[in-house]
Amino acid sequence: MTELTAGCCRLYLCPVPDTAGSRRDCEKAAVESLIAQALGEGMELTHSPEGAPSVSGHPDLRISISHSTNHCLLAVGNSPHINIGVDIESPRPQLLRVAQRFLTPAEEDSANRCGDETLKLGLLLKYWTAKEAAYKAALTPGLALQEIHIAPDFTSAQARGSKFSLFWHSLPAGETIALACLEP
Repeated sequence: MTELTAGCCRLYLCPVPDTAGSRRDCEKAAVESLIAQALGEGMELTHSPEGAPSVSGHPDLRISISHSTNHCLLAVGNSPHINIGVDIESPRPQLLRVAQRFLTPAEEDSANRCGDETLKLGLLLKYWTAKEAAYKAALTPGLALQEIHIAPDFTSAQARGSKFSLFWHSLPAGETIALACLEP
């Protein structure tokens, strides 16, 4: 397990185990392992009616979970008063095909100004992970990714009157981690 710090929380990262089980079973085992290592044995992962992850018996503990092809990521908030969201992703060409579904018009213009496809893919990856993280922190059913506006410098996001601080980590394998903290 690797521990990282970022803004409003601590991040815990581990490889997704390559076992004979299904991908979902492997991810679940990785999350359970991260929770045990980060928070102690006996902690049980539950979910709110809206689907947000939580730890049984600890309603004030803010957590967020994400998976990539290679890693599982757990974010544990430093304060019960700040909602958090995290996303980890690898660059993938699919983002080029679906960009118009998650970008605002201004963000799409910015991405289209990238002459190099590799640079454009990197920019789309940052938009995608930032929006996914902000979406999780917002805890707002029905919020569309196009409603989340990412600042040009990628330090903040806004959606439906809420503002999020964004924090970033890059992994050697090219994966990007975005963390969103809902500002009180």
